Amino acid sequence: MSGSIRGSITPIGVIALVTATSNGVNFSSVTNANGDFLIDGIPVGTYDVTVTPDLPLLSVTVTGIKVTLGVSTNLGTLAL
Repeated sequence: MSGSIRGSITPIGVIALVTATSNGVNFSSVTNANGDFLIDGIPVGTYDVTVTPDLPLLSVTVTGIKVTLGVSTNLGTLAL
């Protein structure tokens, strides 16, 4: 009963924490060297996804992301 959230960030080379939150429960991942991320095994539901890079870059939050059973929801590329 789970799905996943994936995407990438720019600029490439920035390492950031990516957190999906729903009803106070967090699921997290870290971007790789190419800026890609995958949060796998997330229960079905609606999430707010926050990308938190090192300073001086600012966090970005995308709200209302729906996770569907067996589907990898692609957020595309998020610019920091």
